[in-house]
Amino acid sequence: MEWEEARAEIHNNIKVGVDLNTTRSTYRFVRTVPPPYFRVQIGANKKRDIVNIPWSMLEECWRELNETDRYDCKVFEKYYPKKKNNHGCYVHTVGKIFEKAILVDSVDDKYYVLKQAHRD
Repeated sequence: MEWEEARAEIHNNIKVGVDLNTTRSTYRFVRTVPPPYFRVQIGANKKRDIVNIPWSMLEECWRELNETDRYDCKVFEKYYPKKKNNHGCYVHTVGKIFEKAILVDSVDDKYYVLKQAHRD
């Protein structure tokens, strides 16, 4: 699937309030949607940790996912090593956005693979 089709699926499925939790995390919710980026709250504490996910980040990870059929921390770190080291939640937040957009399947909340229907 080309990026423009994937972007449309993300746009159609990721709305304010969408739950992006994994089995190992709680209280991850989309707080705002583009423009200019998705703001995702991480945790319920008063500090309200936020990660910002721009379209460009999703596009870069999507292209790599299509080349390798796998998205995980190594893919994210290849393009965004500082962000991964500063806040590891970016990795799964991007993966969960893809999953909630019905583009990928999660494998034990450790990595993500393209859904069979989206493989070229």
